[in-house]
Amino acid sequence: MSRIDKIDLNARNLGSQLRKTARRGAAPSDGLQQKNFGEKPPSPADISKDPELMKLFSQRGLVGWLEDKIKRASRHKGYIIPAEDITAMAMPHIPGKQDGNKVFLGTEFVRKNQSNPDLIAGVLAHEWGHLISDFLIGRNAEDMDWGRINELRREEESYADAYAGRLLYLIGHKPDDLIKHLAAHECCSPKYFNFETRKAIILTAFNEQIRRQETAARIFAPNGGSHPLGSRLIAEV
Repeated sequence: MSRIDKIDLNARNLGSQLRKTARRGAAPSDGLQQKNFGEKPPSPADISKDPELMKLFSQRGLVGWLEDKIKRASRHKGYIIPAEDITAMAMPHIPGKQDGNKVFLGTEFVRKNQSNPDLIAGVLAHEWGHLISDFLIGRNAEDMDWGRINELRREEESYADAYAGRLLYLIGHKPDDLIKHLAAHECCSPKYFNFETRKAIILTAFNEQIRRQETAARIFAPNGGSHPLGSRLIAEV
C-alpha cells in the first residue's frame, strides 16, 4: 500500500489523521542546534504607505475576500498578517504557550500573484490546516531525537496538504496552481515528503471532497431539489 493510500480523510470538519511509512530524518544541516517543530515567525510588514498592498490586504481586497471564505468554510477563526520575505507561515494557538491563530502572508508573494487567486487560496488553505491542527499541543521537541521530530513534521505538513485539498473545493478554487507552485519550489527539507507524494495527497483530498459533495447532492436532491444544510453536513463528515 502506498503512502497516499494510508491517508485517512474521513475525520470530521475537514480533519485528516495521516499515518506515514517513511522514517527519514536527521539533525538539520544548516547548523541549528536547538530542537523545535517550526521556524521563528517572520516580522510583520508595514504596508500603511503602500496603496496597492493596503487594497489587497483590506477586507474588500483579494486577501480579505479569501480570508472570509476560508473562515466560513473551515469554521475556524484566524487572522492574516502581512509579512516580509516569506510565502506564508502559520502560528497555531497553543494554550498557555503561544497566542496564535495567525497566518503570516508574504506581501511580495501576494503582489506578484494577485492575478492568481487559486494559488493564494491554496497557500492559505494549507496554512489554515496548521491553525486547526492540535499537532503541537503536549509535545516537546527537546524530548525527541531529530528523526522523530522530522517524522512528526512530515505528518503535520501532510495533514495541512490534505486539509488544503478539501478546503479548496469548499471555497470554490482549484488545486492546480498550488501544485505547480510546490513543483517549482520543491526542496529537500526533511519536514516534507517529496513533490509527487504531496501532489497525490492534495489531489486525493480534493477529489474526496467532490465525491462527498456529490453523494450529499444525490441523497438530498433526488429530484433536482436541494437541502443546503443536509448536503453540507454530509459533505463534511
